Amino acid sequence: MRVYARQCEAFIMDNDEAQAFVERHHRQGSAKVTTKLYSVGLRHKDQVVAIAQFCAPRTEAMSRKYTTELLRMAFADDTRVVGGASKLVSFFKLTYKPTDIFTYQDTTGEITSVYEHAGFRLVSQDRRKRYLVAPGVSLETGSRKEVLGLAYAVRFGPDRIIGSKLGEQFHEDGSRKSNLELFQELGWQIEETSGDRVYEWLSPDATFYVYKTTASDSDKYYYGVSHVKKAEASKADCAAHVYFGSGDPKSVSNKFVNWKKTHAASLQKEVIATFSRKAEAFALEKKLIGESWRTDPNCMNSAAGGRGHSKTSPRMSEKSCAVHGLVMHNGATCMSCVAQARQHTSFCEVHGETPFTGDACARCAALDRIHLSECAVHGSTKHRGAICYKCEQQAAVTMKLCPIHGLTKHQGNTCGSCTAESTNSMRECTKHGLTKHQNETCFKCMTEAKNRLQVCAIHGETKHYGSTCAKCALASTYSDGECSLHGVTRLRRGNCVKCANQKTAHTRFHKEPKADCRYCVQ
Repeated sequence: MRVYARQCEAFIMDNDEAQAFVERHHRQGSAKVTTKLYSVGLRHKDQVVAIAQFCAPRTEAMSRKYTTELLRMAFADDTRVVGGASKLVSFFKLTYKPTDIFTYQDTTGEITSVYEHAGFRLVSQDRRKRYLVAPGVSLETGSRKEVLGLAYAVRFGPDRIIGSKLGEQFHEDGSRKSNLELFQELGWQIEETSGDRVYEWLSPDATFYVYKTTASDSDKYYYGVSHVKKAEASKADCAAHVYFGSGDPKSVSNKFVNWKKTHAASLQKEVIATFSRKAEAFALEKKLIGESWRTDPNCMNSAAGGRGHSKTSPRMSEKSCAVHGLVMHNGATCMSCVAQARQHTSFCEVHGETPFTGDACARCAALDRIHLSECAVHGSTKHRGAICYKCEQQAAVTMKLCPIHGLTKHQGNTCGSCTAESTNSMRECTKHGLTKHQNETCFKCMTEAKNRLQVCAIHGETKHYGSTCAKCALASTYSDGECSLHGVTRLRRGNCVKCANQKTAHTRFHKEPKADCRYCVQ
């Protein structure tokens, strides 16, 4: 269905209803936010056809630059709303009057100019991103469960993410297989894409300024950032803005507020500079405050500048301690006193008189930590204290006699073959007869469900992964071409495979420069 934005009614939407709409119609699903969420929608003939969600920036880095983030924009799957993005953003601007908005565009799917049409400007594009993609799908066609961020997949592994029951797997030398290797054994592939694009919209009717608040009957001062809703406002316009600062509202002991109340009748504000961008104003504020908020008793700032309000826990505040003076307190407890009670000097039987943390010798504890050291068997390897990791793993995986399987690999006292049989066993399948099963599932049935023969319009009867022809998928990924370094060679998505392999080896495995690696030579 094709409708026009002028035929739709814009309205403020309930957040729960908007989250459910996004979950159904947005490729990435809904997002959880800890700040206040604003949702607006478009209604056509009593049916919601599009929504947009806004919130405060979710990262501290972006909160230094912007005040508002466009979190999600979603359209009904069976509807194209011409001009819908522009109307959603315009309605939000008129309703909430933000000074700026930024958003990310995921480049793994279809890249459109929807944000340019809505008045945004492309300001940057992040570095390339890597994903693990399930067998038979691509970055464009895979669902959220079939396309995983590489860092997330490597951290949690296939058992936790996709519900496999592989457990710990080991190489022949006894070393444990990584989560990435486990995913790859299940047929998952690493795919790369260009990074997210960042778009911004800056209000033409907003001017940010850095100011200094003082009092005629006090030597104390305070730096801050504020804005007026006027294009290219002068310093006089900003000075006329009746605002002297709020300090840090999250701090229990807001020293600026107490000082401001005491000297309310004599407060003065000096506008130091004006800017069109929030980030530039915060940068100057950070430079002006420096370390004065810690070292100068006349500075009424409770945190370093350049980031808005401090994210310090409300229980943490500066108070006076009889021993340490003005230091951070957690409630009524001096943190310096707590640290001093934990850290002291005592006698260790191994190291003599050394620093202690509680009852533990700091040097003994350091020896237990992981470090690189030389092993007589394995060379330079990770050690915990004086123990080589690889030696420890080899000692853990040993050949022992099992009463059922005879001489087999054991992890501790557990037979590896017994562990495998607890999940993989020979059972009767109604279709394939006696075959290997994983719990109740026949391996052959499972394989046929993923890989089956179908007729392809180009290649005839070939293996298919789901509805995708394996040969078509391979042809779209790999091709023959010319490389300036290697001549006629294999290309993967237009890039030379040999160059990619050489770069990967240089990045991951070359601990010392290699003469035949052009990246090492550089």
